[in-house]
Amino acid sequence: MSDMSINSTPSGMTGSGGGDKLRIVGMSTGLDVDGIVQKMLRPQQLRISNEKIRLQQMQWKQEAYRDIIKDIKSFQDEFFNVAKSGSMVNRGDNYSVFTAESGDSDVAAAFASSNAVEGNYVIDVTRLAKQAEIRSSEGITAGADIAKLTTKLSEIGVTADGTIQISGKSISISKDDTLLSFTNKVRNGTEGKVNAVYDEISGMLILQDTQTGEGSNLQIESGTDEILTALKINDTTVHNGSNAAFSITSPYGGTLDVNNQTNVYSVNGLTINLGNKIGKSTITVKPDDDAPVKMIKDFIGKYNSLVDEIQSKLTEKSNKDYKPLTDEQKKQMSKDEIASWEAKSKEGILRSDPMLTQMMMSIRRAFFDKVEGAGISLGKDLGLDTSSGLDENNNFVSGESGKILFTVGGEEKLKQALKNNRKEVTDLFTKTPDDNITDPVEKYNNEGIFTRINDILIDYVGRAGTSLNSAKLTSMANKQNDFSSYGSGTGNTLPDQIHRQNLYLNKLTTKMIADQEKYYNQFSALETAMQKLSAQSAWLYQQYGGQ
Repeated sequence: MSDMSINSTPSGMTGSGGGDKLRIVGMSTGLDVDGIVQKMLRPQQLRISNEKIRLQQMQWKQEAYRDIIKDIKSFQDEFFNVAKSGSMVNRGDNYSVFTAESGDSDVAAAFASSNAVEGNYVIDVTRLAKQAEIRSSEGITAGADIAKLTTKLSEIGVTADGTIQISGKSISISKDDTLLSFTNKVRNGTEGKVNAVYDEISGMLILQDTQTGEGSNLQIESGTDEILTALKINDTTVHNGSNAAFSITSPYGGTLDVNNQTNVYSVNGLTINLGNKIGKSTITVKPDDDAPVKMIKDFIGKYNSLVDEIQSKLTEKSNKDYKPLTDEQKKQMSKDEIASWEAKSKEGILRSDPMLTQMMMSIRRAFFDKVEGAGISLGKDLGLDTSSGLDENNNFVSGESGKILFTVGGEEKLKQALKNNRKEVTDLFTKTPDDNITDPVEKYNNEGIFTRINDILIDYVGRAGTSLNSAKLTSMANKQNDFSSYGSGTGNTLPDQIHRQNLYLNKLTTKMIADQEKYYNQFSALETAMQKLSAQSAWLYQQYGGQ
């Protein structure tokens, strides 16, 4: 269909007058008025068709921009979003990752932060932190069976409504309450301070303070005797919790005795979580260089895919044989044919786009430009390099230029660089300039590679997690500045261009319709004149020639 006509027929231009008007013309003159008018309007119709093509191309370019913005935002969200700090490639802490392995996690386990102190820690637990607790003295039964959560209090001996007072809170109890609704009332009535659990296996009701430690206390101060008896609770003394007691021996020989209100304790960049038993456990803290290497590897994979997508759009050739279809042409085609045609029409829509080209050049520079004070540069010694864009025969490969690649053995080289020069590698990727640096060039020179890339992406699509912003690409694709009725306003974003193009098309169409009406009126006047002339000729003929 590459030779398909791009013209559509305006209202009032078909062979019998067309459009929504019935025209009876040409009977006296013998002229094909519709055909003549159609030819007279042909230049205007061609112009309208060409301007419609321009409008469609603007709209397709806007769609292409939005698709790229969406993919950049997805990439940005994964590696530069402060809400996902663990995967931020521009966050220095993610290059100092430690693991903490426990010899017996039932005694104690630990989590190591980026400032953890490496070595072996011995945790000796003599007492766990516990909350104050009150239990029923024996299993609660309904008849001969252990009661269920759905068992009503009336089924276990409660004959009237009453109250129970726990830790200063009075709670109203109904004989129609189930054991489940009773436990809910306890939690709600104590504003979450006391947790109530009923165990259907043992038949035991357990009341617990939600806090652990010596400050935890719990007491059933009073209550309706019938309710307390049914629940097998006969202890109204104050119950207290207990602190955890353990010692921590550091890798350097010192021992710290800990008396803590909870079973969680932090020291030396470690968060120690006591388990469920007394005893000793050795926790080994060591660097995890696999984690930052994996993070960088994941970044490179997604980054290269993004580069491939954008570079392929920038180098894609347009197919001039496939222009946007008119409505009339679409009526003659199937949905699949339209989709196939339009896919070819869209080729090259972003070819050599200046804004995308500038963005990609800035990102490529970010990898190569020196990072002041880092003491190391991106290159083969670090196990990373950029693609030249050439294949083994030195032929240019579309989309390959600007990609980041691991060299042979690169992952191991990067891992060794992290072990031997962790600060230098971290600075190379994540360094941020001092707040007192205001000069843009100096600021850029003092930024790490990923810090620079984050700034570049912010400049073009806004910060991670945002969509409505005034960044370059986002504004070009989405922001309309020109709302004037005549298309004379400021702004040259794609929405501005589309707005002005629609106004221009309306102007051209209005003029063509007016010209069409003018031409038909002129031919109608000619027809009227010819009819009069014909009538006069007939009369003269009758006067002189008919005798």
